[in-house]
Amino acid sequence: MKIKILLIAFIALPFASSFSQMNVKGGTSVNLKSSTSVNLTGNFVNNGTVNAAGSANVLFSGSAPQTLSGQSSFQNFTKSGTGDLTLSSSITVNGTLDFQGGKIVLGSNNLTIGSGGSITNASSTKYVSTTGTGTLQRTVGGSSVTYPIGNGTYNPVTLSNAGVTDVFSVRVQNTFDNPINGNAKVNKQWTINEQNAGGSSVTITLQWNAADEDASFIRTNNVYIGRWNGSAWLDGSPLTVSGANPYTVSQSGFTSFSPFGIANQDVLPVELASFVSSVQKNIVTLKWKTVSEQNNSGFDIERKRTNDAEWNKIGFVTGNGSSTNENEYSLIDNKLSTGKYNYRLKQIDFNGNYSYYDLKNEVEVGLPDKFSVSQNYPNPFNPSSKIDVEFAGDVKADLTIYDLTGREVMTVFKNQTFSAGYYTFNLNGFNLSTGAYFYRLSTDKFTAIKKMMLIK
Repeated sequence: MKIKILLIAFIALPFASSFSQMNVKGGTSVNLKSSTSVNLTGNFVNNGTVNAAGSANVLFSGSAPQTLSGQSSFQNFTKSGTGDLTLSSSITVNGTLDFQGGKIVLGSNNLTIGSGGSITNASSTKYVSTTGTGTLQRTVGGSSVTYPIGNGTYNPVTLSNAGVTDVFSVRVQNTFDNPINGNAKVNKQWTINEQNAGGSSVTITLQWNAADEDASFIRTNNVYIGRWNGSAWLDGSPLTVSGANPYTVSQSGFTSFSPFGIANQDVLPVELASFVSSVQKNIVTLKWKTVSEQNNSGFDIERKRTNDAEWNKIGFVTGNGSSTNENEYSLIDNKLSTGKYNYRLKQIDFNGNYSYYDLKNEVEVGLPDKFSVSQNYPNPFNPSSKIDVEFAGDVKADLTIYDLTGREVMTVFKNQTFSAGYYTFNLNGFNLSTGAYFYRLSTDKFTAIKKMMLIK
């Protein structure tokens, strides 16, 4: 017998029940006693409480698509029938998740398998589909734990943790959040994260199909698992590909977790060991170090103010091609105005492929702590020169040029208001004769006089 049921009070379901759909209203409690089996061919909406004990089992067996709404905790859970089950809320299965047919589609929701729980009978047609940001979460200790996930194709992950037992979340997608250099890759990104950072040492096994491979990817060449460390794709030792469609690779010793990918070696860009900054007045020094480089033409250095959207190229530093040695690079960014800045490197290879490496910290150029005026540069000059000035507070200022007799020969500006900050003023001696001159910067707070030489 199949019925459509609307649960409006506390209900203890019988040993075996079959419903076209189930709606648990708010304030309602449903008690699934041990050995109870509930078979749903339609949708499940839970706005109340579902209590499952012992070997209680909920089975979704629809031949058409089904949905499960409302956060729920199940003891045993069976996905049967040919229709996919889409989650509209996160759920937990504390016992066994059994795949008999169809897929569980997560979307933006999580599916958690409780500690000691298990997943059975998953396959290339029956698995957890991670089409959005939702993840499959399981506890991983010393024994191998498989995450039967896929996204269009079946791409399970197996984890074995030689370190501290932890809960790991896993999903797979068909595009990369951060570009890989070139096309010799498997077109899948696996994102793996642990609940409590530190203490894990995990062997990761990734599986893919021939249909997932880019045409440039060659299984018989060196194959690597690459991990995105927040600024670069890092690869380890070359790995042996196992299997015959599907294929797998395994690597041990992972202690940090993030997006992972599979590619031939020359696809993974430069491995960056560090990227740091230092500030002295309005001069920023950038330094970075590479562990290894593959086909590296060099680095564009880009800067933007923190609140701006557009990046601007401020320099280029030539790379070292292909190198397994550590290489150090630097660039000095002069004459910055007061403010907050972001920097990034655009690493470019000789084929024109590129990857970005962001400086993690924000760089702040503060206000000057005293008034000062630089010697003009160049000096001697013809016919133009520059003067750097630091105003420690808001001022009105004059900049005047005198000859050796003390006669005023040029006024650059007079009684002009400036806010505190760093300034560079241009002098043009086109109308002046060869000889020595003095420039005088005067404000209501300080005065400075310096000598300069014009040679034509």
